[in-house]
This record gives sequence, structure tokens and C-alpha cells, in this order.
Amino acid sequence: MENVSTNPVENTSDNSVNTELSLQDEIDKVFDEPDETQQNEDEPADGNEQEPPAESKTEDNSINCPEKFINEDGSINVKNLAKSYTELEPLVNEKAKWETERAELLSYKNQLDEINKQREQEAKSAGYDSALDMQQSYQVAQYEAKEYMKYLQYLDDETRQTVQGLLYQYANNPSEALMQQIEVEFAPEINKRIAIQSDRMKRQFEIDKQAKEQTMQMSNIEGIISKSVDEHSDVFKYEPFKNLFVNALHKFGDRFTYEDAEALINTVTELKKSFQEEFSNASDASKANKEATDKLANITGQSSAPVNSAPPEKININTISDAELDKYIAKYI
Repeated sequence: MENVSTNPVENTSDNSVNTELSLQDEIDKVFDEPDETQQNEDEPADGNEQEPPAESKTEDNSINCPEKFINEDGSINVKNLAKSYTELEPLVNEKAKWETERAELLSYKNQLDEINKQREQEAKSAGYDSALDMQQSYQVAQYEAKEYMKYLQYLDDETRQTVQGLLYQYANNPSEALMQQIEVEFAPEINKRIAIQSDRMKRQFEIDKQAKEQTMQMSNIEGIISKSVDEHSDVFKYEPFKNLFVNALHKFGDRFTYEDAEALINTVTELKKSFQEEFSNASDASKANKEATDKLANITGQSSAPVNSAPPEKININTISDAELDKYIAKYI
């Protein structure tokens, strides 16, 4: 019995030591093992090696910016750029509006020109000089027809209907033949009275037409004068040219175009240059002649001594030959 007995104290101590060792081993083991979570983050799920990320490519977004919007360090002054855009944006919108209106007005003008062109052709086909002449003739005819209508009551019923039809035709398509048929049915006093009023209308139309033509002529002339003076003000400083220009306008009137004015101004300008060159050449020649004359006049008074201090050569210009004189002058020219 005694050999079989055990020591409970020793067993407890061994168990405690074993337990501590086992716990330490477990802790060491945990620290020694790789982190699966970190491994999963570093490695792809399919087990393949992850390729390194490709280098990002920077796009070239450089722009050409005016220098006034560039800072000293080379960066763009966004504040001034935005301010400038804010100021320009209403103008851009307004310009677009103007362009739209201009296109509409141009289209309307083209349509109006086409209509006027057709009217002119119709008037000439009908025997009139212009659409205005045709319009005025119709106004006179309508006035005459209206005046004759006032006297239809003095005609019998049958004649009244016939003459009334003739007056309608005359108002819409006047002609001398229709007027003659109408005048036959009325008394001479009535025809005379209406004819006088008709002549007054025609004369007034002619006066208005001439006044309008004169206004247009003066407007064209004023435009030619204004444009010519603005572009060639230096030429108009010369009174003779102004007189020439005015005389040309008096002679040719509105037939004198801006192209004619340009040709006249260019011709005078070329003449001016020619006169200046001619005067300059004449002045140079005169100066050269004067210098030569002065040298000849001072030959006898030449005081400059030669290098060998020999006395100056004395000559008589009146008796010396031309060859000797030329030889002598060559020493000083």
C-alpha cells in the first residue's frame, strides 16, 4: 500500500505548469500564423496573382488663354475669366438676336425687291415708263371715273347703264379709246371741268416726281461727297481740286459716281507726286549749278596752298582754253 501511494501536491503543480505552457503555446501560435483576412485582401479570390495597377494617363487639357487672364505663376485667373464671360454673355445673346432680325429683314427686302421688279415689268409691258407712272395714271383714271359718276343722273336709263359699265372699265384699265366713248355721252362743260381737274392732278404728280428725283439725286451726291472727303481729306485741302470736284458734280449730277470720284482723286494724286518729283529734281539741279558757279567764281581767290607750299597757280578765265579750264576745275570737283 505504501509503494502505490501518490503525492497530490506534486500532481497539482505539474498540471498548473502544463496548463500555463499550453496557453503560451496557443498565444505564440496565433501570432506566428499569417492573417487570413489580410491574405484575402492582398490576393485575388480566384488565387491568381493580382496585376499591378496601370499607371494613370493624364490627359492634356491645356488651353490657349489670353495673357490678361494668366496669373504671375502661370495659372489661370478664373475669377477674371468668369467676370469677362458674364459681361460678354448678354452681348453674345444680343448679337444672335440681331443676326436673326437682320436675316428676317434681309428676307423681307428680297421679297419686296422681287415684287417691285415684277411691278416694273408689268408697267413697261403695259406701255408705262415705270410702276410709279402706272400707279399715278390709275389714280387719275379713278378720279375721272368718280367725277363722271356724279353726272350719270342726267342720262337716260339705257345710256346710264352703258356709260356706267364704261366708267368701271376705264377705272380698272384706262385708255384713250374708252375716255373718248365716255366723253361723247356728256356735255362739253362737264368734260372740260373734269379735264381741268385731271390735268391739275397730273401736274402735281409730275411736280412730286421731280422733287423726289431731286431729293434722291442730292442724297446720292451728298453720299459721294461725304465718303470722298472722309477717305481723302488731304486732297480736299487744295482749293483748285475742290473747284474741280464741284465742277464735275455740276456737269454730271447724280451720274457722277463714287468710282468716278476715286478715279479723279487718284489722277490728281499722281499728278501731285509727279510735280513734287519734278520740283525736287529742278531744285537739285539748281543747287548743283549754284555750287558749280560759286566754285568757278572763287577759283581766282583760291588760297589753299599745295602740299609742296608752291604758290597758287594763277589763270585768266577769259583767256584759258576750255580743255585747260576743265583740267583746272577737275582739281576741285
